[in-house]
Amino acid sequence: MLPSTPAAPISAASTWVGLWSRPPDRPAQVALGVAVALLAVAAIPGGPAWLASLVDFSAVGDLRRRRRFLAVASFVAAFLSLGTIAFTLRGGPRDPLASAYWIAGRALAHGRLSWSASLPAASFRAAHLLPSGATDRVSGIVPPGYPLLLAFGFLVGAPMLVGPLLSAGLVVLTWGLARELSLAAGERDERAEAVARVAVGLSIVSGGLRLATADTLPAGAIAAGVAASLLFSLMARRLGDARFFGLAGLALGGVVAT
Repeated sequence: MLPSTPAAPISAASTWVGLWSRPPDRPAQVALGVAVALLAVAAIPGGPAWLASLVDFSAVGDLRRRRRFLAVASFVAAFLSLGTIAFTLRGGPRDPLASAYWIAGRALAHGRLSWSASLPAASFRAAHLLPSGATDRVSGIVPPGYPLLLAFGFLVGAPMLVGPLLSAGLVVLTWGLARELSLAAGERDERAEAVARVAVGLSIVSGGLRLATADTLPAGAIAAGVAASLLFSLMARRLGDARFFGLAGLALGGVVAT
């Protein structure tokens, strides 16, 4: 029997470096590339000012520039959510609960809350799919709010686009909510606009939001409903128009249904 060779000691530096590796998917690789580019721009003299003018953060009081900023930011957020669907989720729902929302939305697209399953129906039941009335019927236990949104996606043949559209809408809602909060705190309009754009930037690079608006889970819809409810409430208080409270109530009702 040959004597075993003692293993080489592992240094603390190699252990720390071993925690870092190449990003596993394309969205993470794109995020790393953008981070490296931003670090390079920050290191160049005058780079931050050039970047601010490039992404149109200057002249925040110009309404045309504001609309262009929101349009570009919404497109980027939706594009990143689409990238998460393509490269992380591989084109479809992956979470077990997301699959339950998916099939419930497909049933609602046909005007049904339950659907028939081949016998034995127990083979098609799961944690989120339960028998409904007859022995061959199965239904989901998820609330109907988000499946209803997915049903509209099924009707046009693109249910996975619901999340990226919510992602684009969240950009506008985040901008509006951050701006209203700044105005309520007594900030000037230009300062409130700058704060709102920073909030939009943080929203776009949030990995949690990208995943929440990629998989067929209701987290993105709930976030949009809560943001809309707070936004309309603040607008009703600032403008003295009670009709905005009605919109806030509708948004809150959507959250409850979701």
